[in-house]
Amino acid sequence: MSPPDELGKSDKSRERIEGHFARGQYDHIEVARTLKAEYMAGTKDASVRGLDAVHALLRDLYQPGMSADELVKKVARMVFTQFNLREVSVGLRCEDGLYRYVAQHGMRAEVWAAHQKLVYNDQELFDPKKYKYTSISKYTRLFLAEDEPYDDDERGTYSEHLSTKSVRRSPKDSKEGDYLDFLILGPKEEVLGWIETSGTWDGRIPDARTIRSIEIMASLVGLALTGVSAEPTRRKA
Repeated sequence: MSPPDELGKSDKSRERIEGHFARGQYDHIEVARTLKAEYMAGTKDASVRGLDAVHALLRDLYQPGMSADELVKKVARMVFTQFNLREVSVGLRCEDGLYRYVAQHGMRAEVWAAHQKLVYNDQELFDPKKYKYTSISKYTRLFLAEDEPYDDDERGTYSEHLSTKSVRRSPKDSKEGDYLDFLILGPKEEVLGWIETSGTWDGRIPDARTIRSIEIMASLVGLALTGVSAEPTRRKA
């Protein structure tokens, strides 16, 4: 092992470093340098990006006076950018007790317009006969295009043509019409809303690490919504 170049700034420091290597010791300067390099390299790892997203959301929640509108828009953008997803939307229970989509990121204008027209009550939103799904966990539901989890008034929220043409070649593949709902729960386990995602840009179902990260973010949103001062600026139907 030879001493690293350009560490010593004087003859004495070089002699000290060389002495450490001669005695089988590693210079302490390299400890910090190595750790910092590993930390910076971690931004390329998917699991670390998930932690970064959660951390960023926590920091945002420190901002005083943040409204529900501002919160969900930030969350939609954050989930979209951090997890390589094609589309992200957020639905919330509004003042009239009905659920509506209130924020999105990545959708075409006409697709978002179709989402904004939708209104759900409790029975409609959680009817497994109407929307067939698989519970991945207490917080996450997977809806697959083959099960046709769409009502007639939801046809404009995805491309039926692309869904028909898409071919699923492995269990990890995503196709047009697939989506995941991550429940936003309140302190009494009541459903305050959901974060909804498509598949990834490379045509995959979000993996388990991504799902767990978004679940944590959904829980943080639920915690914040019980304390924010403003309801989503949505008109009653």
